Amino acid sequence: MVRALFSFSGMMIAFQLVAIVASLAVILLYPPRQGQMMLVPVWPGAEREMAAHAIDAGALLVARGPLPHSLIVSGARAAIAPALLRTGVLTLASSVAPCGSRT
Repeated sequence: MVRALFSFSGMMIAFQLVAIVASLAVILLYPPRQGQMMLVPVWPGAEREMAAHAIDAGALLVARGPLPHSLIVSGARAAIAPALLRTGVLTLASSVAPCGSRT
């Protein structure tokens, strides 16, 4: 008898592992309600006006981020994230100190 390459139980285990990894990614990357966040441009050219849009949304610029063209800002997620998402910028958690600084 030939065993199926992908059994139902094997597919269920794989699905559960994917769900766990996705849940951990969301928990680790979801920005805080208030505090420091990292802004990451994802559309071409989004970095050009990113700082201006962040300031207009009430963010305070803290430092350059660890990723290319990223910024660390401080402010309220409810004001910053929707305004910047429309311009092609993701707002992510920034639990790390700015590069080069000592904690």
